[in-house]
Amino acid sequence: MIELHAEHLFTGEIWMTDVTVVGDRYIKYISSGKTRNAISFPLVLPGFVDAGANAEGYLETPVQNDTPFFPEEAFVGLCRAHGVTSVVDIGSSCNVGHWLISQEKLNVVSSLGRISSLPSLRYDFDVSADELLNLVAGLRKLGATFVTLGEISDFDITVLPCPVIRSHSRQGMVIPGFIVQHGASKWVCPQLAACSLWTVDGMLKASDASLGRAYLPHLKHFTGEGSFMFRRIARDILSKLYGDRKTDDLTDLSCAITKGDRDHNILASSGAGAAGIMPGAGLWTELKMLEQRIGFESALRTCTSNTGAAFPSLNAGFIKPEFRMDLLLCSERAGSISQLESELVAIVIGGVLSSIADEKEAVLNHCLIADGRSL
Repeated sequence: MIELHAEHLFTGEIWMTDVTVVGDRYIKYISSGKTRNAISFPLVLPGFVDAGANAEGYLETPVQNDTPFFPEEAFVGLCRAHGVTSVVDIGSSCNVGHWLISQEKLNVVSSLGRISSLPSLRYDFDVSADELLNLVAGLRKLGATFVTLGEISDFDITVLPCPVIRSHSRQGMVIPGFIVQHGASKWVCPQLAACSLWTVDGMLKASDASLGRAYLPHLKHFTGEGSFMFRRIARDILSKLYGDRKTDDLTDLSCAITKGDRDHNILASSGAGAAGIMPGAGLWTELKMLEQRIGFESALRTCTSNTGAAFPSLNAGFIKPEFRMDLLLCSERAGSISQLESELVAIVIGGVLSSIADEKEAVLNHCLIADGRSL
């Protein structure tokens, strides 16, 4: 059992002061004041939820027998080091997604693949609309709690008994931004950061992503030197790799952020897996961009209670009894996303406390192992 006292606490919905959260894997209760054995923090929030990431990485060398999921272990570490305690995995193949669901260091739900009648990605399931329900039933038996759909025509998605993500692709690459629908309810995930990096010129502005190289080795190329020669060489390489990407490819979901129900139907996603975006850190970038449009508290909801409502199987995003004991612990009270990022000192995942310093050291160790294996 762990007891954590919060001078200020954000439940995902409202603010509270001078309370203690008590629980183990799940929250048991919240009491007023500080209990005798509680550890006190100036600010406590729900663990952040990444509403859309491709958690499947790759290796440049043959798989080691003892670590077949090493890139995904690195993904988990990157999320933890940045306060992301839950992830909606929308891009992994069935076997990788199944492993992610089964591990306990990060709370993950997965669609176990993308379903499309016009497959363009390696992890796509190629089915007709008539076959879709049978496939969904099979994936749910394997552990999928939502469905990722690509190009499926003539199908009423409201009949599916779980949340549905509608994604689109172009030349084997998923276009950033998607809609989540569950029955009559809808949420918008604009993926502003991923959209800003969609074109080659956008990729050249990516921040340092080299710490993600154990997850996706190509991230080591986004080291952000910024010199003229670097940009000139990188533009040629990226143009060959990614082709003639245009902003016209993007679906403009950012306009949804200005609507009246903005506090409840917007989801934050790192877009990890896209060129130049690192897990964990990418979600903070997204939150800063959302904060500029809807404010600090509303931005916090996009990675806590909003995503928890859109994907109930996470059992996360709220600090309430019976929800997962996943928390962010800060050394000072924060009034902005940037300040919050700088004050984050520890996380709790499933009732287990860990310092951010230790998590960042684990990320560096993953990189050193990857470097040792590289050709």
